[in-house]
Amino acid sequence: MVVGGLLTAAGLWYVPRWLGTGLPELGIGVSVRLVDTPIGVECVGYSDRSGQTFGDSDWMRTAQRAVFEMNETAARLHAESPARPLVSVIYLSELTKPEGQVGADDSTVEQLTGLLLLQAWANQPSDHPTPVLRVVIANAGFLMSQAGTAVDLITPLLEQDRSVLGVVGMSRTVDSVEQAITRLGDLGVPVVGTTLTGTGLTNRSPLYFQVIPDNHQEAALVQRYAAEAGKALTVYQPESVDGDGYLASLHDELAQLVRAEDLRLWRDVALVDPVCGADRIAFFAGRQPDFDRFLDQVLDVCGKDLPTVIGDDTVARFVAQQAKRANPKYSGKSITYVSLGPLTVLRNRDCLSDGTTRATPLCAGLRDLTGGRPLALLRLPDVRDFARPPECVLIVNADATQCR
Repeated sequence: MVVGGLLTAAGLWYVPRWLGTGLPELGIGVSVRLVDTPIGVECVGYSDRSGQTFGDSDWMRTAQRAVFEMNETAARLHAESPARPLVSVIYLSELTKPEGQVGADDSTVEQLTGLLLLQAWANQPSDHPTPVLRVVIANAGFLMSQAGTAVDLITPLLEQDRSVLGVVGMSRTVDSVEQAITRLGDLGVPVVGTTLTGTGLTNRSPLYFQVIPDNHQEAALVQRYAAEAGKALTVYQPESVDGDGYLASLHDELAQLVRAEDLRLWRDVALVDPVCGADRIAFFAGRQPDFDRFLDQVLDVCGKDLPTVIGDDTVARFVAQQAKRANPKYSGKSITYVSLGPLTVLRNRDCLSDGTTRATPLCAGLRDLTGGRPLALLRLPDVRDFARPPECVLIVNADATQCR
């Protein structure tokens, strides 16, 4: 568990932040600002209570309210037993999107559910002085473009609330996020990047921790997979990668591994000219919002002579988004992508079964959410979709491939 690592590792350095403190003072649990952005007015800031949620998705708001309900449980347990320290983490992500767009809310809900399950594990009655967990949810705006504003609003919380151990999440490797990592490091705040794979991020702050492999390993994995499959690899990527450290570093890593003619750049993804054939691999090295148009183009151009289409790790958001998967055009088509969550992926066929297979803690928690146990009071809609197995995934940090 990512947050669990923060509680144990960073907690060794930051014990003084929460020892001897009580609940945060009234009034610092919510701080937001309406910001005029290119997509309209966005609500940027943070909240730890149900009076302020972010985004326009009912599912995501439900997930936030479930987390905030667990915050109330943490406060009650701490009040009943002051020896149990209240510790807090800030989940910083992108929770707003342009009106009318599908976006990637479902993948954000999955991350919130992971935090919720960790809270449910920590916030249980106990006779021992074990910490209870509060999660503060912070919105940095569409594409994390308002990460700087979010840090501005978070800074007073960090100064006033000594229970805060650090920040988790961060969503994507773009300039605004990299600058936020540096600023938080200057404030002495640990940051755990849960989905960032851009290279060089550890140089941004000595308190930045990356729990997943970076693009160097992802590029090497895809090349190795192609070699073992005996298929020719063609890489497709947007021409402009300005301000996007993820795309820039992925381009640089792939450029060292494939021939120049096999690295194809697009200005308009809908006009990509794919190389067809069952003996080919088409690797999508872009951002998730472009993947469905890329896939549409490959299907339209190649027809029955399809290459193996592999998506980079951002395509996990496409897979998580039910509205995207439901497109009838993709019925019967395999989706292959690089996964950042191998243990869960490898076990997820039995994740919600009632069998005797030993499940991961995540799977056990998901069973609780759907199985009528006490945690089911916080049940989220369609939670079974979280464990839906993909057709095929490449496991970036286990050098393995798992296909159905």
